[in-house]
Amino acid sequence: MGNCTTNNNAARFQQRNTTEIRVKPIVSHPDGEAIFYRYRNAGDGYLEEELDNQGRPLADVHHKIDRYGYMTRSVEDSVETWEASAAELRLENSLSNLARDGNCSRLKQPCRTGLPFGARGPVWLALLQRPSGQQRPDVTYQELLCSPDPRVAHQIDVDVARTERDHIMFKRRYGRGQQKLFNVLMAFATYNQQTGYCQGMSGMVALLLMFLEEEDAFWGFVRLFEAPYHFEHMFETGFPRAREVWYIHDRLVEKYLPELSAHLTAISEPLGMKISELGAIEWYMNAFCVILPFPVVLRIWDYFLSEGYKVIFSVAIALLRILSAQLLKMDFSEAVQLMKHPPADIDVDQLLDLSIRKKVKERVILGFQAEYQEQLRRAPRKD
Repeated sequence: MGNCTTNNNAARFQQRNTTEIRVKPIVSHPDGEAIFYRYRNAGDGYLEEELDNQGRPLADVHHKIDRYGYMTRSVEDSVETWEASAAELRLENSLSNLARDGNCSRLKQPCRTGLPFGARGPVWLALLQRPSGQQRPDVTYQELLCSPDPRVAHQIDVDVARTERDHIMFKRRYGRGQQKLFNVLMAFATYNQQTGYCQGMSGMVALLLMFLEEEDAFWGFVRLFEAPYHFEHMFETGFPRAREVWYIHDRLVEKYLPELSAHLTAISEPLGMKISELGAIEWYMNAFCVILPFPVVLRIWDYFLSEGYKVIFSVAIALLRILSAQLLKMDFSEAVQLMKHPPADIDVDQLLDLSIRKKVKERVILGFQAEYQEQLRRAPRKD
């Protein structure tokens, strides 16, 4: 955890309005103290042999780093063989200056066409710093780091250990990148106690940390739980927001892709399952950040951070348009697998072009959202 100068025990941080955060004191926990010790003292990385997903030493199978920071065997993909053009550097400088000036209205079109890599950090930060109109507790990031909840430390540590291990920032066990990821997730669990920590958050935080400083990544992740990103209630018990989103997804498929909707219904109804809740779970709960190739994820997140959660619906329908010919020939298990693991060679320009040209109107999303809420209101309550 970060260096703390405040008392870890009794602490209360009052919101500017009425809500408060009660920061829990550290208590004895079978794993918590040992985990905190490792993150505080490992320095540049825990001294253990680094292995890949197949248990092979990384030094034996990876020799290069690509332009995005991922380990690669390909010389052609390595960072040494890539160099930004003069035009790209000029665009990076121009967009970075717009972002630092807070001129977000002029960033909409560049976010749709794809940001230059070097401008992504300043632009994402500017977009995430736009006011949401929502009151926040009067608490600092450092104060949150000083009062972690040891009850979630073990699960966060487990998830940190398996998040983005092929990326140079996170490959070292208990290294600097993993320390930052652990810190942000622990601080968020204290900050947002209604949601707490849920498996699946680590991928989104890791993505933010690749482009933002640690504290900026924390507040950026907090911002995702406010309008227009609407991750609030997504990870709460029972996943109320996720269930609403899956309903909207099914209605959108029915509206825009009726033949595919009929086929997916025909192969899933006899099994008593909904294909969207299995195949598209990571489309909506992680904003695609863990299931598509990294360059595609970056383009989606440029668009998403600029225009909000409605973008995820547009990208989802665009992706189904691309996959529909294959899906129409598949049974239930095959369709789920294709949706969970789309082709690695998917054309990012085609995907984003479709999602923009045939974007899902916000009024349509809101209409299906109201329809879902009305169904909930009329449903008999369970005792």
